[in-house]
Amino acid sequence: MAATRAAPHAREIFTSLEYGPVPESHTCALAWLDTQDWCLGHYVNGKWLKPEHRDSVPCQDPVTGETLASCLQAQAEDVAAAVEAARTAFKSWSAQPGVARGRHLTRLAKVIQKHQRLLWTLESLVTGRVVREVRDGDVQLAQQLLHYHAIQASTQEEALAGWEPMGVIGLILPPTFSFLEMMWRICPALAVGK
Repeated sequence: MAATRAAPHAREIFTSLEYGPVPESHTCALAWLDTQDWCLGHYVNGKWLKPEHRDSVPCQDPVTGETLASCLQAQAEDVAAAVEAARTAFKSWSAQPGVARGRHLTRLAKVIQKHQRLLWTLESLVTGRVVREVRDGDVQLAQQLLHYHAIQASTQEEALAGWEPMGVIGLILPPTFSFLEMMWRICPALAVGK
């Protein structure tokens, strides 16, 4: 007759317990940064551009001081290319009816939802904020802002009848500026056709 072993003691359970990856892990953000060769360029016209011969500045984790990636500094010609791309997009964007702009904003909210883990971990790394706070707050609120302004895009057409969009606007943000704060500034402008 084989000897039976008693149930393991609590100490054995806790010393041998292996954990799987947690949703709050920065692994997906670090993997994405690796696909960018740890160098962030300029996102213009739907593409990441990495012009040659540009100075770069380190993007650091504010908690550890560790360098996460390098960010290329824009020169006058990079800004001019971004403004030109924005002017080209502005012509067709501002000509769209509010309902069509609203559909695009709703689609953007769905893209954020699809990539939310990457967004919240990147935001946590860059700002030094707790992942839980970004995940449960900022990313969800950004989606809600997009949905709200998608509705406003169609209703504001009547309220703002006769008003014309002013044109291209620029938004230059410091690296520690949060994703949600950026969305607070961008969503209304996109909704009304700017």
